[in-house]
Amino acid sequence: MFSSYAQNFSYLATFRIFFRYYFSMSKKKKFIKLNQTIRHYFGEDGFDAGIERVDEATLIELARTLGLTPDSYSKKSLLRIYRTLWSEADIELRRHIVEFFRAEGKLYLPTAPNADHHERSDKLDELLDELEITDDERIALKKAFCDVRIRKINLYKLQSKLELIRFEQKKEHIERESQGHFDIEDRLEFNASLEYDIYGETFRKIQPLRTKVFPFSFLQEAPVEQILAELADAKTVLTELKQKELTAFLLTIANPHPYLSGEEIVAAIKRAQPSEDVTFIALSDGIVARIIAQTIPLSTLSQTITEMIISINANFQPPQAERKITYELHLILPKKETLQTIWRGEPLDISEKLLTEKNEHETYFLQEYEALIASAKEAASSLQLSDKEIIDTILEFLIPQIHSDLIISRKTAKRVLNLFNDSIRDALLKHQRQQLLARTIRDFKNLFPLARELRRKLILHIGPTNSGKTYQAMKALERADTGYYLAPLRLLALEGYEELKKAGVASSLITGEEQLLDEEATHISSTIEMLNF
Repeated sequence: MFSSYAQNFSYLATFRIFFRYYFSMSKKKKFIKLNQTIRHYFGEDGFDAGIERVDEATLIELARTLGLTPDSYSKKSLLRIYRTLWSEADIELRRHIVEFFRAEGKLYLPTAPNADHHERSDKLDELLDELEITDDERIALKKAFCDVRIRKINLYKLQSKLELIRFEQKKEHIERESQGHFDIEDRLEFNASLEYDIYGETFRKIQPLRTKVFPFSFLQEAPVEQILAELADAKTVLTELKQKELTAFLLTIANPHPYLSGEEIVAAIKRAQPSEDVTFIALSDGIVARIIAQTIPLSTLSQTITEMIISINANFQPPQAERKITYELHLILPKKETLQTIWRGEPLDISEKLLTEKNEHETYFLQEYEALIASAKEAASSLQLSDKEIIDTILEFLIPQIHSDLIISRKTAKRVLNLFNDSIRDALLKHQRQQLLARTIRDFKNLFPLARELRRKLILHIGPTNSGKTYQAMKALERADTGYYLAPLRLLALEGYEELKKAGVASSLITGEEQLLDEEATHISSTIEMLNF
């Protein structure tokens, strides 16, 4: 157990060391990059030298940007603060300083050049005299160092640049002699002439090929003659190999071909773009569409560099729905493999792929569709709507929204649900009013709980028209100590008020248009809506 613990501790210690080293190196690289960036704005001088050329107003603005509050805003004081910050600050503060000068976009170059042009030229001549170089190499080296500061020019850098120039010249010579050019990985790219023999017609086409990778050390150190010999051998071997591949491919093309005519085959091969893969021969959209339409009801077809995109018109009928939804189903096929199948004359296995894609597409749609129907049913739960009514309404709003694809996005679902809610809003309001009215009529006696607690005597006057019902009631009201006459109309309230006054009863009149108040009144004649206890 102790051994296992010690081993784990060793692993942990190793990881910590690696962790510290990795982030230390990463931090160092960031510091170097910030130093290089600030030199660009200070004429290749370091921060301590370049910051001295910044005017006082800019230094003050920088202090405010960094949130500094120095005791003095003099240039001398600010320079001392900035130099200390730059040498001791962390990466973030340095980055803020660099971003300030980048945003300003101004270069603070030295007032006098670092070195005179003639002085630089004299130093270059002095160092170049120590090297065995040609006149062209001298001109190239002078051109390469014409803008370099004098103190950075030394013999070692000149020698390194000279080696690079000579290597580039060597490569250019090799490329001319080998009739090709090297790519970034040092593979020679060249054009080979390949022979095509198909359907009794023979012709040649130029095909671009690339050799194996040649090591940098070999290209730099080996003699030109040896390099050219190996390149020639590599070109010959590769050309013969590609010719064999091409011949074998052409022999696999059936005659007659199940998909293509002889003229189409020859024309496609002649028209094909040069490619390293001699067996990859493209066909036009029209020809591929005609071939695929033999197996599936194709609508449209388009080709990209790596894919074929086919579309068909499909129908889908949701459960419990009477309407079918017409949409476009898209299937993506690998271009290279599909073309190879066509050229070999083999059956295209597209129907099964299309059926699988259709089932997956409709299954996903059905999940979103059922969730939408469930939300609609929940919204209309208080209404007595059948499932068919809800489904028909949802489809009426949904079909124009999904266009040609069978996809219900979140935005589409929200829009359709809002339209559905708008369509049932009036019915919901009517239902709510009906529910409220039914509850009010059913519980009318409970609307006035205080009245239920009073001991009252109710007298009901019943009889035909002009039988004296109102007369007897008014006479009883006159004899009462207090009373309230409620009339449905203002004129009736006024008539009752006048009858009470004629009988010598102190009364008040209260209507929406008129109020005659008597402080000694024991009776009130009022319209119903003006009742006030």
